[in-house]
Amino acid sequence: MAGREVPSTAEGRIALLIEHTPQAADALAKALLLSMDDLGNLLKGGGGKLSLSDLVTAADILDVPVTYLTGQSSGEGNLAVSLRLGQAQESGVPVQALQYADMLLRQLRLLDLWQGPQLSVLDGLGLDHSHMRKEAGQRSAGKVRDALALGDQPIHDLVQLVEDCAIPVAFQPLPENIHGINVRDERGGEVRRVIIVNACDYWTRQRFTLAHELCHGLYDDDGQIIINEVTPPDTLPEVRAESFARYLLLPSEALASEVKVARTEQIQPAEFTARLMLTYGVSRHVVFKALVEDGHVPAGDTRFAILEKESIKIQMARAGLDSKWDELCERQHEPSGSPRLVERAVRAYGEGLVDIAIVAELLGEDKDSVAQRLAEAGW
Repeated sequence: MAGREVPSTAEGRIALLIEHTPQAADALAKALLLSMDDLGNLLKGGGGKLSLSDLVTAADILDVPVTYLTGQSSGEGNLAVSLRLGQAQESGVPVQALQYADMLLRQLRLLDLWQGPQLSVLDGLGLDHSHMRKEAGQRSAGKVRDALALGDQPIHDLVQLVEDCAIPVAFQPLPENIHGINVRDERGGEVRRVIIVNACDYWTRQRFTLAHELCHGLYDDDGQIIINEVTPPDTLPEVRAESFARYLLLPSEALASEVKVARTEQIQPAEFTARLMLTYGVSRHVVFKALVEDGHVPAGDTRFAILEKESIKIQMARAGLDSKWDELCERQHEPSGSPRLVERAVRAYGEGLVDIAIVAELLGEDKDSVAQRLAEAGW
């Protein structure tokens, strides 16, 4: 998104924000006890200056940092400002998803202020920054596994792993051409990120997207809004993230071990593929691509080419794994918020640090029902 020159006065900055969110003008005029005409005149520079108290009020109504209005910051890197100026929408991500990400970032910053920022379990990890795209992603995935003592074992709770890296994760509906978004925000002078994964995707695709977005977060890749699109990646960060996701979820050593067992036990390709999908939580496409990349089967192997056209449900049934597959698919499209942020908000509410409205907003529910449920749970 292109930068935008910041007006020299607070009144000019407010006028620019209202230009893109005109519905805020009426609320601002009422809060400042001004008529719409007087507010318009003031913002054009013909009616004096706003006091600091007025600027705080305006910042609250416009949902931007007061430092942006006072000129102490340009607002660059702040999602709230980008949204109000219409810049974030240029990314092509639906405004509802951007507003949801903004809400997560606001609540994350608030909880960090009260509870202290969460430290990432991977702080100080030495990532591979070479320009060998796929190799860098593979090596960095290995470093993550080593740092967390994961060995070659499957990662069962990928959401927890990512949130342990201080990156909130949510699942929300996104357009079919977008697998997920990674939002980088610098409000308060500190970099924070949130990841939103497309709840409309299959759960195996969602896991790959989440691993892909984790790579962007660990490398602190540029861009306020990084979009994981359906189209094949062609830039260094995207190719690296694709490689990172594959090797984080399905390491070469694990795949080689599984292939050896399958050959020894003469397991048929359909059952072998189904087992790998369920064990490592990856899609059929990822399995086939990994087998070729690691040299276990030749490209275009007819056995796997036929399987690619077959219904996964039928394939799972043939392997006797259809009930487990159905169980994992049952709630895959349900929207959900960040488990870690909800947990932190509930704890802060119990300690009297935040209002119930914070918990309710993160849960996407009304305040009364949330308050009642927490009271019943002893909060």
